[in-house]
Amino acid sequence: MLNTHPEMEFVQLQINYADWENPAIQSRGCYEVARKHGKPVVIMEPVKGGMLATPPKSVEEILKGAEPESSAASWAVRFTANLEGVITVLSGMSNVEQMQDNLSYMKDFNGLTEKEQETLNKAHQDQR
Repeated sequence: MLNTHPEMEFVQLQINYADWENPAIQSRGCYEVARKHGKPVVIMEPVKGGMLATPPKSVEEILKGAEPESSAASWAVRFTANLEGVITVLSGMSNVEQMQDNLSYMKDFNGLTEKEQETLNKAHQDQR
C-alpha cells in the first residue's frame, strides 16, 4: 500500500513500568531505537492488561503512600505519557469510572515530578 502521508509515521510499542527493563519485552530498548530514529511513539499496554491497576499489595502501598488520591492505573499511564516523543497512550477501559479516572489525571498532564519518578522506581523495584 502506498504511504501518502509520510508525516504520519510512528512506532507502536508495548511499554509499561513493569516491562521497562524486561529482557523478553525490551520496552526500553525498543523505545530508545524509535527515538534514535526520530519516530513518534504510540504506546499500548500501559497498564499491562490491567495488572498494574491492581498491583501486589507492597506496590500499592508505595503508590498510595505517595499519592493516596491517585489510582494505581494512573501511575502506569503517567509513566508512559511522561516519555519524550509519545504522541498517544492507548489505555483500555472497561467502564465509565475508569474513563473518568483517566481523564482526571491526563486532562492537564505536564509530566512527572522527580518525586513521582522516584516513587515509580521504588514500585518497579518492589515488583521484581
